[in-house]
Order: sequence, then C-alpha cells, then structure tokens
Amino acid sequence: MASNSSNLVTFLSEEEKLKKLQAYQEAATKRYEERLAKMEQRKSTKTQHKPEETSNFFWKEFNSQQSAVKSLFEQIPQAQEPSSIIKEVDAKLEILQKYTTDSTLFLNPFDLRTAQATLRSLQTDLTKDRERYVPRKKFGFKSRPKQPQNGIEEPKKELTIPPPALEKPYLPTSSNSFLVKDRKNDNIDLERQEVLHKDILVQNLDNCTLKIHSIPTTVHLSNITNSKVSFGPVKTSIMIHDSVNTVFSMACQQLRIHTSSKCDFYIHVTSRAIIEDCKQLRFAPFTNNYPTFQEDFTQSGLDESSNNWAIVNDFNWLSINEVSPNWCILQEDQRVVW
Repeated sequence: MASNSSNLVTFLSEEEKLKKLQAYQEAATKRYEERLAKMEQRKSTKTQHKPEETSNFFWKEFNSQQSAVKSLFEQIPQAQEPSSIIKEVDAKLEILQKYTTDSTLFLNPFDLRTAQATLRSLQTDLTKDRERYVPRKKFGFKSRPKQPQNGIEEPKKELTIPPPALEKPYLPTSSNSFLVKDRKNDNIDLERQEVLHKDILVQNLDNCTLKIHSIPTTVHLSNITNSKVSFGPVKTSIMIHDSVNTVFSMACQQLRIHTSSKCDFYIHVTSRAIIEDCKQLRFAPFTNNYPTFQEDFTQSGLDESSNNWAIVNDFNWLSINEVSPNWCILQEDQRVVW
C-alpha cells in the first residue's frame, strides 16, 4: 500500500509540472497573439507602400528568374564550353534561393513549399548536367623508359604526388551574401566581420561544427547532418531544410523548419517557430554565449525579453486539443551548455 501511495505522489508531481508548462505556453501564446495583432495593424499601412511584399509580385519575379535559368539549361548541350554556362546557372540559382529566403516573412506555406520544390528540382538538374558535361579531370604521368646501363636495370622510383590543397570551406558569393557548402568532418569558425549583416547560405554539412558569432541578416541551411550549428543573433529569419541528427543554437525573429528529423533546437525566437514535414524535434531556450554576444544581441534589434521558444506551430498538425507528436520540449537534464 505504501508503494502505491508513493507512486501516486510521483504521478501527481509530474501532472503538476505538465499543468505549469501548459499554463506557461498558454500565457506565452496570449502575449504573442496580442503583439501579433498590433504588428498586423502597423503592417497594414506599410504593405500598401510595398507592393513587392505580395504573393503575386513574388511569383512574377520568381518565374522570370526561373525562365532565365531554364534558358541557360537549354544552351548547355550545344555549348563549346558548358562549364561557363553551368557556373552562370549556379550563380543565378543562388540569387533565386536568396530571393525566396528573403520573401519567407510574407509567403504563405503553400507558396513557400512550391518555390522550394522548384529550387530543389533545378538544383538536381544542375548537378546532373555538371556530372554529364564537366567530368572530373584525370591526371596521368608518362615518362620515357631509360635504357639500362651495363645491362642492369635501376630500381624504379615511386613518384610522390603531393595532396591537393583543401579548398576554403567558405567564400563570399557577393557583397551581401556568404556561402558555406560541401564540408565533411570539419570545424568551421567564421570571423565576425566576414558575415556581419550578410545573408548566409549553408549547404551539405556532414559531421561538422559550424560557429558564426556575428550578426547575419538572414540564414538558410539545407542538408545538415550529424553536426552542431551555433549562430549569434540573426536580424530577421532562419530557414532549415532536410536536416537530420543535428543540434542548432540560434536567435532570430522567425524560424521555419522543413523536412527535418531528430534535431535539437536551442532558440530565442521573437515570433514563433514553424515546422512542416518534420519528426522528433526537441526545443529548449537559447543558452549560447561568447565574448561579444550581448553587444551583438543589442545591435541585432531583437527583443531580448521576448522568447517564444516553447511555442511551435506544426503545419502538419491541425488539431487544437492535442499537442503535435512531431516535437516536444527538451527536458532540462538532457540539455547541453553551449
């Protein structure tokens, strides 16, 4: 009997914790809804003066850039130097990706999914054409055989080829953007001034640690696997696609996560996080710190007192009465210190 009483007390204790958490989430949701209503009032007049922040304008520009890319694709098979056109396609796709990322704040979920699917299809076509028309160079070494002296052959000397120099793991792609891509088993620590107030694109990282202690404007990450990613405060939005088994630490206005699974997020988000087509995501409050963090947070313009880390909208879970099974709160005893 004593054992049953002990179990009951433990159960009620856990129930109380859950009620407190639900109360916190409801209060945070109410505060967010109030702020959102005020923001919508302010934006209603602002939007009238910015026709570029509409869905119709976005698709007009997106389709125009997409047509230019497809036109270049058609030129590749007949080109004398396909590599130059492929480079041009790559650059235009990067611009189109940035344009889409910058438009996430006003695009509805369907438009965003459609645009991202189109971009992925174009990137796949580019990869196929690069493999078909720009084959990797094969190096061979030829030498004339020396005639043996006195009928005795000299032992053959092995030719030692120095390993190729590693390419830089990151590079500026324009005055306002910065690219990190195709890295494996690497530690990448970007300098503050290199990415200050820039749009950062991160693609194809496997078993890497990425640290960006600065103030980026926007961040777009795709295909991040078995890695740790740490950002300073981002002035506007962060988008994450196709990532698995990765830990993220970041602060921003808006966070969108698509087609990702088994990831942990330590976040400070002033609106709320949005997930779609995701599974097994866990969320905890932002705990990152570094020497210039407080200065960066102030300069970013983010509201340090407003953090809706525990409010997550799942576009695949429409039930109001039940919590989405695709995400949960990371328990305190399982959290790591950054």
